[in-house]
Amino acid sequence: MWTLRTTAFVTALCIATAASAQDDSDNIFFHPTMGGLDVISLLDAFYPPGSMPLRDRCLQGNKDSCFMLNLGECASEVPRIAIGAYSRQLRQDLSLRQQSGGRELRSAVFGMRGSAYFKEGNIEDAIDDFNESILAFDGNFWVYANLATAQFDTGQYEEALNSIDAAINLLPNSPLLLSGRARLLATTPDENMRDAQQAIYDAQTAISFSGENVPVHIYDTLAVAHAANGGFDQAVEFQQHAIAQLPSENEAELADYQNRLDEYLLQQYLRTPPSD
Repeated sequence: MWTLRTTAFVTALCIATAASAQDDSDNIFFHPTMGGLDVISLLDAFYPPGSMPLRDRCLQGNKDSCFMLNLGECASEVPRIAIGAYSRQLRQDLSLRQQSGGRELRSAVFGMRGSAYFKEGNIEDAIDDFNESILAFDGNFWVYANLATAQFDTGQYEEALNSIDAAINLLPNSPLLLSGRARLLATTPDENMRDAQQAIYDAQTAISFSGENVPVHIYDTLAVAHAANGGFDQAVEFQQHAIAQLPSENEAELADYQNRLDEYLLQQYLRTPPSD
C-alpha cells in the first residue's frame, strides 16, 4: 500500500505542476560520460543488453518497477517539484522505516531526491542524499554510480573510485558502469590514481558486454584511455570510429569529439620522427 500511495502522490504532483514548472537545467543524468538521457533511460542503460526495460517490467505488473518509473520521471521532468514530494514522503510516511521492504523504498526515495538535487546543481545535498540512501539500503547500484559522479565533480576522486567500484560489484556486467570507471581512471587529475591500462581493459570489457549496439561514448572513452596510456595511434583510430557513429545533428557532441581527435592527431604528429 505504501508504494501505491507514494506513486499516486508523486505522479499527481508532477502532472499538476509540470506545465507551470520552469526547469532551465540540461536534461543530463549523473555520469561523467553521459548526457541527454532522462532518469529512466539511464537506469535502463546501466543494465546489460537484452534486459527488460523498466517500463515493460511495470506493464507486466512489477510494482517496484512502477514505483521507480514514477519517481524517475518526476526527477527528470520537474526536479524542483520532485524534491518537495520526496521530502514530504520522507517526513510523513513512517512505513518507510517500519514496513517490510521499507528500507529499500526509503533508499530509493533518498536516491531519487539526490538525483533531483544533482539536476538542480545542488551537489552537496545530492551527495548527502546518496549517502543516506546507501545507509538505508546498500544494494542500489545506481545510487553508488550517481554518488561517484557527484564526488568526481567535486574533486573527491578516490571516493568516486570507491563508489563506482561498489556499483560494479553489484552489477558487474554493466557496460555503462565499466565505461564510467574507465573514464575516471583515464582522466582523474590525481596522478597517483590514474591507471590507463585498467581504463583500457574496462573500456574494452564494456564493448564486449554491449553486444551488437555499442554506445558511441564507449569508443570515445576507449580513445581517451589509449591517449592516457600514450597510445595516440589507437586513440585516433577509436576516436574516428566514434565520430563516424555520431548522428550529424549532434553538432555539439561532434565538435567535442572532433576537438579530442585534433588533440590526439597533434600528439601523434609530435611523436612521429621526421623523415629524411
